[in-house]
Amino acid sequence: MDVLQSKRLEGQATRRVETLPFGEERRVGIARAIAMGPRYLLMDEPGAGLNDAECEELELAIARIKTELHCGVMLIEHRMLLIFGVSDRIHVLQNGTTIATGSPADIQADSKVRHAHLGDQTI
Repeated sequence: MDVLQSKRLEGQATRRVETLPFGEERRVGIARAIAMGPRYLLMDEPGAGLNDAECEELELAIARIKTELHCGVMLIEHRMLLIFGVSDRIHVLQNGTTIATGSPADIQADSKVRHAHLGDQTI
């Protein structure tokens, strides 16, 4: 229940996960992983299918995982704003090849990344 409360899901504890709205279903998945007490958490496309408001909630949840649980987080994600919002270090791939590694500021300034993933514009 502590984990459900930390994700503001305690009111959904008796519902089957497939009956929840998509954003809440995603938060339940994260809560399940956290309940195991991991030292490191791998998140594969956690922002997929979420709207902007849900992504903002997700960003806050990931930040809390890092700071409150002292759990490392490895995020595989295509939503660049989410990546920049939660990452200390970013590794960018294109067609399986590394094109950049560095801080969010370094990645935003990298011309190869801007061309491949940001449409030649900075965020």
